[in-house]
Amino acid sequence: MNHASLPADWIGGWQSIAQRIAIVDRTRTLTYGELASIVFAAARLLRSQGLQPGDRVALILDSSWQYVACYFAVLLAGGVVVPLNPAARDRDLGSWILHAEATCAIAEHSYAGLAALRAVLPAGCRLNVCGGEGDLLVSPQYAAADRGEFPPASAQAPATILFTSGTTGAPKGVLLSQGNLGANAAAIVDSLALSADDSVMGVLPFTYAYGNSVLLSHLSCGARVVIQRGFGFPQAVVESMVRERVTGFAGVPSTFTLLLSRVQLNDFDLSDLRYVSQAGGAMPSALLKRLVSL
Repeated sequence: MNHASLPADWIGGWQSIAQRIAIVDRTRTLTYGELASIVFAAARLLRSQGLQPGDRVALILDSSWQYVACYFAVLLAGGVVVPLNPAARDRDLGSWILHAEATCAIAEHSYAGLAALRAVLPAGCRLNVCGGEGDLLVSPQYAAADRGEFPPASAQAPATILFTSGTTGAPKGVLLSQGNLGANAAAIVDSLALSADDSVMGVLPFTYAYGNSVLLSHLSCGARVVIQRGFGFPQAVVESMVRERVTGFAGVPSTFTLLLSRVQLNDFDLSDLRYVSQAGGAMPSALLKRLVSL
């Protein structure tokens, strides 16, 4: 695969690595071929519902295989992904959806705030669900979609709106293009020398810029993403890292603080781990020294 291309174009390339594992989630493991089929079908369904190029689609989903499939389905259909934290307050979700001018929202059917979400959706904003009745990702009638019906993406086409953390004021939506996402993924792939033989433990929320970058950079080169929802039980995460033989781990300073304070890392065989990356703030020098000394 050419990781320097655009995210909406990667999906077609996934057919050349159809048998490789793309996503390992607690409920499902997907090959690249399976992921591509789901994405194409969901993209065609979104188009049939009236999604137009440039329309904004809010994803109110935890990090999961469903999130990944919906993210790329929106991109393939020409939409703009607006990832939102499902743990946010109802009124904040409503405000962000309104600010982004989203015409569609996607949530998990078991999402505890689903009824409240329906109440705060702006007029004209359609709600789709993953799982349960009307599952967006189970669309047999669209499974045989003509993949040629989706034109190649433009580098200048808007791809996603990521909201800032709001530390200095109200969160602001930052618009990134297909070219922005592709360039970031390519830079990370080159910097870490990523290849299809790599796999990363994904503990960072995909709704944030860093987690989004980790996800896209690995899927751009045919690597494997092992999804861990949350970091409340660090030892379980490390056990999964050993079991899945991951080669990479990404975190923020607090991630490594929890990891080093709650887990005896020397008790685990992490010989497959090739790279560790950190962002989201400066790591204290004492913490860095402890990490490097392992």
